[in-house]
Amino acid sequence: MKATGAAFTRDAFEWRADAWTFFGDPPDGKNPNAPVGGIAVRRQRSNNMYKIVASFGNFRSIFRGFDEFKSKHGNTPAWAILTPNLAKMVTKHDKSFKLLPGIVVKAMEGAIKKFSNGEVKSIGLNGVMKVDTPAGVMDKVFIANTAYILWLLDSVENPANASRLPVPQAVLAPLLSLVKALI
Repeated sequence: MKATGAAFTRDAFEWRADAWTFFGDPPDGKNPNAPVGGIAVRRQRSNNMYKIVASFGNFRSIFRGFDEFKSKHGNTPAWAILTPNLAKMVTKHDKSFKLLPGIVVKAMEGAIKKFSNGEVKSIGLNGVMKVDTPAGVMDKVFIANTAYILWLLDSVENPANASRLPVPQAVLAPLLSLVKALI
């Protein structure tokens, strides 16, 4: 609620969370005052990447969630669409996550709009997305871990992997140097 101004209804949460894996600090029945929070991820069926779909609760618990996720799945591509403030905190805490250059995110606009089910309304050249949320339209940005960035580079540089890209290789090829600068 603090970060986004809104939360899912209980029914919407349960419907979504059925396919999520949670990392961080769960509620402790023995200590109701213990911090609670973390992240939730969903493994994508199409490419076995992880999408970070939610963060919640205590900020230290959120970071513990990222650390736990990284220790179990750090070599697997992962990405998230977050508010700029949260993205800044995550990329500062975990150096394996990077903010993708705005022009790269803009180049992927069609695919991002498609997989967001219409929630992403537009993407500026600076990479800031206008996203429809329960709290209204919010600015969000795209972050990805090193494994995702390496996957993206391999997909652009190797013609045999072109079919796994969210956009044609020709769209991202001119932006290769920007992506390489992230690693």
